[in-house]
Amino acid sequence: MATVTQTVAEQRFLMHDVSWEAYKRLLADQENHRVRMTYDRGMLEFMSPFSEHEWISRLIGGFIKDLAIELQIPVRSGGSTTLRRELLEKGLEPDECFYIRNEHSVRGRDRLDIENESDPPPDIAVEVDITSSSINRMAIYAALGVAEVWRYNKKGLHFFSIDDAGLYQEVTHSVNLPMISAKDIAAFLERRNLMDEGMLAREFRQWVRETFGKGNA
Repeated sequence: MATVTQTVAEQRFLMHDVSWEAYKRLLADQENHRVRMTYDRGMLEFMSPFSEHEWISRLIGGFIKDLAIELQIPVRSGGSTTLRRELLEKGLEPDECFYIRNEHSVRGRDRLDIENESDPPPDIAVEVDITSSSINRMAIYAALGVAEVWRYNKKGLHFFSIDDAGLYQEVTHSVNLPMISAKDIAAFLERRNLMDEGMLAREFRQWVRETFGKGNA
């Protein structure tokens, strides 16, 4: 019998003793498409994100795409697609995810098969923690082989890269986009309430052009 624990802050619900088959059925239910699910060996958490959560994750994802466009770096957006592997009994949905170094491996494919390892996991996942999850999502990312996580919480934005032991270590600069630092992105995030998103994006693109000198006119 599954048991349920509720966390009030960001509408998180934790269930225990949930089978993998039940998890898959819940994922397939279209009524759950606005709810994020995290699964780890029988534990299943539902999360309904606040507007702040969604806004910050979209801004960070926009910065990644804008940087790639201005520097002519191949990029493939994965959004919040479900990353899961039955063998590991783990699955989650990132706030945003991107293929950078492995973009060539998934180019031309509308559907990706991460579960059966036919395709690689995303190179970068964006994780926004307005409230803390009851499940260790970073451990799930590591088990699934996501090379890099950009994590935003109350302490700010931090970049993490997976090491040879399969553990995340904090790094100052992105591994997949080594020209950019967490401080660079954080500086623009802090300006989000000073202007509209269009102006913020234009300022970021202009900064990229002036700093790296490879942008499109």
